[in-house]
Amino acid sequence: MLGARLTDRPVSAIGAGGPANPLVIQLRVGCAIQYFRENYTTVLRERREIRFGNLIQGNDSVRDYYRKVTKYGRMLGFQNNIVEDQFLRGLLPDNMLELDRLVGQIG
Repeated sequence: MLGARLTDRPVSAIGAGGPANPLVIQLRVGCAIQYFRENYTTVLRERREIRFGNLIQGNDSVRDYYRKVTKYGRMLGFQNNIVEDQFLRGLLPDNMLELDRLVGQIG
């Protein structure tokens, strides 16, 4: 955008006033700060991590829930122990009891 500049004037359509009236996008410093506050890479990652920490099994089968947790854990670069912890925390109580029973039989 050659010759672009910040302005408070309303946006004009391309060619509305000929070449002397180019498209100018309204941008204020507060808007830019707000945009980066909500969309900066670290903020987006933090939002995904919060969502990862809130994953629960819900209506998913144990297999589907496990796949979902491992997929998101890989996307976020978490170690296996964090992924396993989230898997266990999000299991339905009935499945958790079954898991405890199975582990008791093995150990």
